[in-house]
Amino acid sequence: MNRKPSPRRTSKFLIAGLALVFLGFSALSFIRFGMNAAFYSAWYGTPRVAAELADVDRRGEFFFTISVALLLLAAGCVAPFISVGAESIWVRLTARYVAALVLAVFTTGILVWLLSSLGVGAMPGAFSK
Repeated sequence: MNRKPSPRRTSKFLIAGLALVFLGFSALSFIRFGMNAAFYSAWYGTPRVAAELADVDRRGEFFFTISVALLLLAAGCVAPFISVGAESIWVRLTARYVAALVLAVFTTGILVWLLSSLGVGAMPGAFSK
């Protein structure tokens, strides 16, 4: 007897996979932000690299914004699966999204630690022209 997976179960796996993709790209963007911040802080005040520092500053802000946006998208994917028992619908909704955001930040932190310890995202000469 062949049993087909229910569409609801398939969509849960699809949304969980999408959240993991968002978290992975958020972690990679945060690593790139950290690399830009490290370069900027190491060379700040050096006149010969002033033009490159302006470019690095813009890239750092861009990667941080992308990281936060992907983190929020991942939290939005995970939030409907979190169950909170409360009387008010607003308390439930707020608690659900806060819990999803905390979970997404924690997971992204673990991914950043794991990826950076493996050397992913660390490209030598990435900032040289």
